[in-house]
Amino acid sequence: MSKEKVKKEEIKTTATATINKDIAKAFTLTKAKEKRRYALNNVYFDAETKELVVSNGTSLIIITIKPTGLGFEIYTLETGLYDIVGDRLFKKEKAEEMIFPKYQDIVPETKEVCSGKALKGIIDCMIKKQVYIDIWKFGAVLKILDKISCNWIFSNMSPTSPVLMETENVSYKIKYIMMPYNP
Repeated sequence: MSKEKVKKEEIKTTATATINKDIAKAFTLTKAKEKRRYALNNVYFDAETKELVVSNGTSLIIITIKPTGLGFEIYTLETGLYDIVGDRLFKKEKAEEMIFPKYQDIVPETKEVCSGKALKGIIDCMIKKQVYIDIWKFGAVLKILDKISCNWIFSNMSPTSPVLMETENVSYKIKYIMMPYNP
């Protein structure tokens, strides 16, 4: 039996939660790809606030789970780091030494600049506030977020502050934050 097959079987036995396929895909695209940024290669779950968080250093997704949202199994998770494979979260073993950054510190204040679909809203925000966002860098995630919701609210205070997109439904609240391009 090859190592690859053994790993897949081990993962199946340690599955801890299943999430929405579009959210899982957005998480996969947003997490860091560099091995040296080990904490950012994972999804962080805060059991107290019921937040699933993923970041790559230039963008951040925060999903706050409501009691009716994303399946009951999310509420049984412990605080910590999780691997994401497909639409499943798996507890990261020996994650005690990996510390996820204090993501709350960069969440901008909510103040509506514009609203609408993800791609159009970001372009409107860029024009109104003269924010420089690298659309190519965030385009794949924005397309997925457009599938999740068409009612986004955008916030941005200045050309150098992050752009916050947020939406809410009966199951969860999503915040997606993009850092502006500073030449």
